[in-house]
Amino acid sequence: MTLADGELWNVLLRLSLTMSESATARSFLIGLLAVFISPSLATWVTQQPPQRRRIAFLAAVAPFFAPELIAGYCYSSGVFSLVHLPTANAALYFLLLLLKTVPVGMLVVLYSPGSPISGSAFHCHRLLKHRVRSWEAVGFWVRGPLHQRLPVFAVSFLVVFQEFEIASLMSIPSWTVEIFDAQAKGIRPLATAKILLIPLLTIAVVVLPTVAILARGNQPTVFRSDAHSQRSRWFGGAFVFVANLILWVIPVWTIGASGLRHATSLTRNAAILKGFTREVSSAIAFAFCAALVAVFAAYFLLNRWRPDIARRRKTLIIAPLLPGLAGSLAVSLAVFLVIQQPSLIWLRSTPIPAVFGMAVFLLPRAVLMLLLFRSARPGTAVGAANLLSQSGDASQCSRGFRLLWQLEGRAVFWAFAAVFFWGYFNLTTASLLVPLAIVPLPAQLYNLMHYGRTMSLSTQALLSVVVPVSLILAAALSMPQVERMASGRHKSPRSKRPE
Repeated sequence: MTLADGELWNVLLRLSLTMSESATARSFLIGLLAVFISPSLATWVTQQPPQRRRIAFLAAVAPFFAPELIAGYCYSSGVFSLVHLPTANAALYFLLLLLKTVPVGMLVVLYSPGSPISGSAFHCHRLLKHRVRSWEAVGFWVRGPLHQRLPVFAVSFLVVFQEFEIASLMSIPSWTVEIFDAQAKGIRPLATAKILLIPLLTIAVVVLPTVAILARGNQPTVFRSDAHSQRSRWFGGAFVFVANLILWVIPVWTIGASGLRHATSLTRNAAILKGFTREVSSAIAFAFCAALVAVFAAYFLLNRWRPDIARRRKTLIIAPLLPGLAGSLAVSLAVFLVIQQPSLIWLRSTPIPAVFGMAVFLLPRAVLMLLLFRSARPGTAVGAANLLSQSGDASQCSRGFRLLWQLEGRAVFWAFAAVFFWGYFNLTTASLLVPLAIVPLPAQLYNLMHYGRTMSLSTQALLSVVVPVSLILAAALSMPQVERMASGRHKSPRSKRPE
């Protein structure tokens, strides 16, 4: 390393440390706010009438699916831009992350394991607190009231700490932006690894204790909302309305207003249309392959998880999820550093690193989505459907197979759809790991968005949302026909009679 390289590394290291400290403070504050807001959001969802509960749940989690590129593009240029007012711009960025993060905390509140210490046991502990040692008191708090709140804080902290796209487009200081820009300038791999060390240590401090808490939780998932808390219901409903307004309605409306008026100009220019089609196809292909790998890996891991298995097996099942919790940027940089080795440099010209890196990042989210959709089904329904599908009667076997598909296959499909949507808009993998001859749509949009808002770019940004949503809806609408065809062809072996 030359003197100039050493000075550059020292400057980047100081910048990374400073940016990591500011991102840590911002993530810590949003995590604390999520701990208090998420139960109100969960109360609003669970106290809806049964016929409206599913719609309320979808409305509550929709802000988490809002693409960062679209939100960043909307609030970094045009009438909503506050880039020239640093304080107001930072406050707007803080609000965007808070609105996007709280729905994740709500999922943790609804579906994380219950506390192993009951309320009555904790009350007895408080009565005897003068006879309990301090370290035992801390353990009671961690396993009692904080058993669910600590995971909410940790997950919210991770989502905010790893954010990159909105921070970059809105010119917000962040360690993710500094490292990504340094990598784009051609910094050496060893220097990148050293700069990435501080953020990874911060993530490890948050992730590892939380994983240990969740792994030890064997209690059933039970959320008890406060039926008398009318204030929580109103606050939760207001939060859902504001979050969807700011993260979905305003960006899509402002971008679509100009994009739709000039949509014909995109079709008239054959070169731009051909390039856009190629970029969309690349993004779809990479997202589809990565989502397929992530969902099958998540399905494999979940089928081997049992609350009563040995701790060593629990560790082996949880370990593959930990790299993805570090964030897309950290995973992409780690894979990028590995394939720089002389024996692996040939992978740089193949799609394997991009699919692998994206699948590693998406794996924890795939597990979350499978757990979410599985929890919505009755506990004994899958076993009963499996027995019915093995019936000797052909009609009963067909009905059992159809019921089994509705309970298990639909959960896998919607988990795949959610993971595919996240992978489609993944920017860092598309920028760092994809072969140089391929430019997926997120990377192309990100490069163009730094030059301001144009009519052609707004059209492409709008279509970037319409295309994956249309594909998912088309697949969902064709599912009943697929179910009928599959159940009609499925015959029980015992229904066949020898001639």
